[in-house]
Amino acid sequence: MKRVFRKIKPPGMFFFDSGAFGLFARKEGKTKENRFDYFKTKAFKKYVDKYAQFILEHESGIDYYANVDVLDNPELSWKVLKYLENKYGLNPVPVIHPMTDIKWVQKHVEAGYEFIGIGGGGRGRSKADYKIWADGVFTYLCPKSNDYLPIVRVHGFAMTSFDLMLRYPFWSVDSTSWVQSAAWGGIYVPHKRKGKFVFTEAPYVLMVSSDSPTAKNGDASHYLKCSKMEQAIMLEWLKEMNVPLGDDGTWGVVSEHNARKVINLRFFERMMNEIPPWPQPYQSQTLRKGLFDD
Repeated sequence: MKRVFRKIKPPGMFFFDSGAFGLFARKEGKTKENRFDYFKTKAFKKYVDKYAQFILEHESGIDYYANVDVLDNPELSWKVLKYLENKYGLNPVPVIHPMTDIKWVQKHVEAGYEFIGIGGGGRGRSKADYKIWADGVFTYLCPKSNDYLPIVRVHGFAMTSFDLMLRYPFWSVDSTSWVQSAAWGGIYVPHKRKGKFVFTEAPYVLMVSSDSPTAKNGDASHYLKCSKMEQAIMLEWLKEMNVPLGDDGTWGVVSEHNARKVINLRFFERMMNEIPPWPQPYQSQTLRKGLFDD
């Protein structure tokens, strides 16, 4: 029997982050023994209470909000989740971190959560290791009994890798890579195949800023030094997205980082319109046979 979802707000709404990642980076203990000490203190409880109060005060302008999760500690994350639910009547989106035992994914699904978040890679983990873990997660979340379609909605936190975004059936993702690329002078340019821009593979990042060191050292990653064909594709992309080059000092991707942010955002908008809509079946065959199949 296929899962029927209750009515839920569509992507493009406002998803509020709890700041848990930054908090953990600041407060994590230095040793294995005291790594989570702060998250058992009154100071941490005060942080959670303030977060809850902020959500209650601004709930009309917030569509979704994350749990104040504790990285790599599913037990504490679960306790905070239940505290926010029971104490304040909130409905935060639970967050499951990479390499967490699959039993915690099952626990959240069995408890009735229809929207969960999972963390991206990083923090010393290789993409290969992340894929092994995420393959297991999505194999469970996309069972054969549901035609390999996801039984819950999944948000990918810090999902900066295009191949991971396209590999897994996320309902939504967040990323700051488009801002970082723009700040460093780069724009996303989709590949062109058989006369059309394609969005089923990662774009290439072309440096365009006149202040970029690559413009001065002859690096081929800068548009001034790349091939004529690459330049033509970039200019066609800019024209199609209605963002000027700005190489004459006027507003455009060469002269303004805000223009680069605009074109990068429009890349994602176009990508969302071009790829198949959610839900899509999980295509990978890794772990498909045997481990979670019914």
